[in-house]
Amino acid sequence: MKTIKTFIFSIILCFAFSSHAQDIIILNDGDEISAKVTEIGIDVVKYHKFENQSGPIYSINKDDVFMIRYQNGEKEVFKKSTGSAGSSDGKPITNYEKTNFSNFYYPPPNRLVLFDYRINVAQVKSQAMFYYYGFDFSEFTMVEQAKMGQDQAFRNYFPLWISRLEVDVTVDKTLPRWFAKPIIHQPSSVQPNFAKIRPQWISYYANAISIEKVEEMVANYGASISETEGVGLVIIMESFEKKTERATGIFTFFDIKTKKILWATKVWGVADGTGFTNHWAIGMLEMYKHYIDEVYKR
Repeated sequence: MKTIKTFIFSIILCFAFSSHAQDIIILNDGDEISAKVTEIGIDVVKYHKFENQSGPIYSINKDDVFMIRYQNGEKEVFKKSTGSAGSSDGKPITNYEKTNFSNFYYPPPNRLVLFDYRINVAQVKSQAMFYYYGFDFSEFTMVEQAKMGQDQAFRNYFPLWISRLEVDVTVDKTLPRWFAKPIIHQPSSVQPNFAKIRPQWISYYANAISIEKVEEMVANYGASISETEGVGLVIIMESFEKKTERATGIFTFFDIKTKKILWATKVWGVADGTGFTNHWAIGMLEMYKHYIDEVYKR
């Protein structure tokens, strides 16, 4: 009897281990492939199907792959091999070319920069300093089916995410170094807007924010911003998407006097780490680094 129990326990243990010892290939359209990756080539990813590891080797174009989550927990995100970030056809968006980017939430999906809307970048870059208003979560969506219906309980995480980023991205040291100019932080003007978020902000679907919505949000800052002139920067948070582990936001420079957009760029970062606060705060930090490296410094 003891032998039978031991045998059954061994089978269960092996099954439990094998169910986790797989690589997950996440495609740009959100589909997932359970696999054993054998090779990452220049243009393709080669793999065995997890349920048939002694069978044929399959290949998939790297441009169709968003991320691979390996069996040891490591993640590898794939950038698009050709084309320039900022438009769906690989051409950069020029000044005064106004494009509605509500349709650009997924395509092109494996670029760090999803959209680059430029009106007057020269005005931004020529400023001796600018005002930093932090994060605006008022139109944010958490895309995680398992947490739907718990919207009120999770509202407490907004100030935790914000405070965590203010520790990681120290406004008095890190930001002036990244932007190469003095930064004046005004956290009380816009960041409390998370209190205005709609009741059902946890959803099954992402709510893409269009450039028209960005313009409307900035125009409505109005009297909440006490400064009368200069250039301001606010990061409008669009979503956290659990399936792809993406934190997406729109870095928005605007003319404080007119409340007109000067430069708005949608970027994303990959979340990581344990703990709900820490996990998504890392995604926000990666999003910030991608913006600095892939957009602002270029």
